[in-house]
Order: sequence, then C-alpha cells, then structure tokens
Amino acid sequence: PRPPPQLDMLASLRIAAPLMQSSALTSPMNEEQATTFLTSDITAANLPERLSFLRRDKGVADDVLVAACDKLGLSGGAAFELTLADIGGDGPECGAVPWDPMGFAEYGKFGSLPAKLAWYRHAEIKHGRVAMAAFVGWLATANGYFFDGFLSRELGIKFADLGTDPLSAWEQMPASGKVQMVLAVGALEVAQETVEPHYLRGGEPGRFPLVRDSVLAPFRQFGIYNGAIKKQLEAQGRTVESLRQEKLLSELKNGRLAMIGMASLYAASVVPDSVPFFKGGIAPFPVG
Repeated sequence: PRPPPQLDMLASLRIAAPLMQSSALTSPMNEEQATTFLTSDITAANLPERLSFLRRDKGVADDVLVAACDKLGLSGGAAFELTLADIGGDGPECGAVPWDPMGFAEYGKFGSLPAKLAWYRHAEIKHGRVAMAAFVGWLATANGYFFDGFLSRELGIKFADLGTDPLSAWEQMPASGKVQMVLAVGALEVAQETVEPHYLRGGEPGRFPLVRDSVLAPFRQFGIYNGAIKKQLEAQGRTVESLRQEKLLSELKNGRLAMIGMASLYAASVVPDSVPFFKGGIAPFPVG
C-alpha cells in the first residue's frame, strides 16, 4: 500500500527510517520531540523545509519550533518566524505597512511560510527588473533610438525598420528573433534556479550572481565597497551592509513603479483613453 503523504514528504527530506516510524510523528510534538526530529540529518539547506513540515503537517506551535532551534543553535529558528511584516519593502507609498490586500501571504493560503514569502519576494524583484528594462526599452523605441545595422540580414530588416510604436515593433520582429529572446530568458531562469543556496532554502531572494565574486572583486573598489565610502559610512555610524540594503530597497520600489508604468503604457496603447494621463494617445517621451 502507498505510504501516507506525511511519510512521502519525510522521505523527500531524507529523514531516517527509525524517525519516520516513531510515534512522535503520529502525535503532537513537544519541544524535546521536535529537537530530536531536527537533529537527524539536518543541514542549512533543508532546515526551512523541515520547519515548514513540522508546522504545516504536524501542527507544531511556533514557540516550540523556535525553542527547539535555539536549543540546537540553529539560525533557522529566527528565519522560520519570517512574516509579511519582516520581509520589508513597505513605505509611505503603501501606508507604511506591507501591501497585501488580497491576503496572499497569509499562512495557509497558496503555500506555507517561510518559502512562500521568499518565492513572492523573488518573483516581485525579478518582475520589477524586467519592467524597468521594458520601460527604458519603450522610451527608447518611442523616441526613435535604435541600434545601428541589421536586425536580420537574411530578411533585410534593420532595427530602425521596426518603427517607433513599441507594440508594433514586437509584432514586426522576425520569429527567429522572438525565439532567441525566449531562449535567452529561459537560460537565465535555469541559471538562476541553480544558485545555491536556493532562495526557497535559505538563499537571498533576487540574488543572481552571473559572475563569480572572485571576478567582481577588482571592481568592488568603484562601488559601495570603496574604502573611502566605507570610512564615510563608519563616521555616520553606518555599515556597507546597511547601504546595500538601502540600494536593494530602492531597486524593489523602482521595480514596483516600473511594473505600474508598463501596465499603464500597455493599457493606454490597446484601450484608448483607459489611462487618464494618456488621454488622447501616448506621445513620445522627451528623453534627451
């Protein structure tokens, strides 16, 4: 007979057979039992999944899990307490509270904490980056800024031949060009999902190191890791990490604005007068 779903998940988390058969897994766990459970074959990568299993499938209380993690000296105890209020990104533009009017991030809806919140944040950062690039591309196309040369020599199409209507430019692009773009995005997605630790298992949402840190090291002197900047920050009682977090927050918020901007541009282009700001049509934006 097929084992119950709980045992399937335990097997996927590589939990030892004696533990799977333990009566501790068939009744509410106390702190001692949760500690024993977490002690078996625990790693930094699978700790969030272990904690999610205990909370979701075994109904172990949060305070019991945190106490068990503290007893074992595991940092995952604090990570497991991650809530919508903890992931940041709030500000005056959303009333200084996390923006979740539909309650998607609530526990028990569409997944479990903390991996669900990490997935949402990773998706938000990624879509924000795409929207920022798309908005810049829209402005460039609408104002007639194109790459020199041919888009397709075989078909005799130059970049400038696509015109200044961004949506029309996409429609006129050769199928081979669209396929290349889709494949390139797919390759980036695959590369991103192979980063360790994974953002659902303790990694940092949005982190996408295409180039190894050892390669970037010589260039860090020109960024926020510059010695002079570090001294200025220290004089202000701040750290490089605090500045990095500020920049990441700026990226997150600019990405949100770009997503709204792209939605507005698209709506105004396909449904006339649907966006009051663009009533009468979208005129080219002055960019220079």
